[in-house]
Amino acid sequence: MNNPQRCFSCNKIIGNLWDDYEKMKENGEEFSDICKQLYIERYCCKRMFMSQKNFYNKFSKFTDKNLRLITKHSTSENFCLYNTK
Repeated sequence: MNNPQRCFSCNKIIGNLWDDYEKMKENGEEFSDICKQLYIERYCCKRMFMSQKNFYNKFSKFTDKNLRLITKHSTSENFCLYNTK
């Protein structure tokens, strides 16, 4: 999840509503109905849900799953910070 936990303007906690919002959105419900059911009344909080886009699945395919941090050996002058084996 990379959604904000609080509204940037009013500081209301909204992170706990994100999963319910996504489920309702997938079911094809209207945004206004979702806001009524989740008791999202302020425009600033509505903006947080409307403007948030989850890019995690798109960017995660570019990371190396086997990337490990290795330590410097005291006997070797040339060392690598990352080993991709």
